[in-house]
Amino acid sequence: MPCGGIREAVSTMRASPLPDGLGPGPFSTAQSRVFGVAPSRLRRLDLVHPTHGAHALVSADSLVQRLAAFQVAMPDGRAFSHLTAAVLWESRCPSPSNSVQVRSTRRST
Repeated sequence: MPCGGIREAVSTMRASPLPDGLGPGPFSTAQSRVFGVAPSRLRRLDLVHPTHGAHALVSADSLVQRLAAFQVAMPDGRAFSHLTAAVLWESRCPSPSNSVQVRSTRRST
């Protein structure tokens, strides 16, 4: 049987359902462990993996959903910053073509 046939056979097998506290949105590997999900379940083809340590049943459709997927896998004490934070806060941001920002590292004399 060619490798493609094996992959198709494996992908058609029903995966065990995730616990009620997980999915369809993003969840971390650590969260899945709390619910007793086996590591082999996280490797199933019905899950998407937006970044290392993040899993979901559905792909993110928007930037905010993609960032939410990244957020669940971020280490403690980390946060989105700069333009990413501005987008999340729905701030009006100048287009890079309309604004140039320069910061000097030298002190004026």
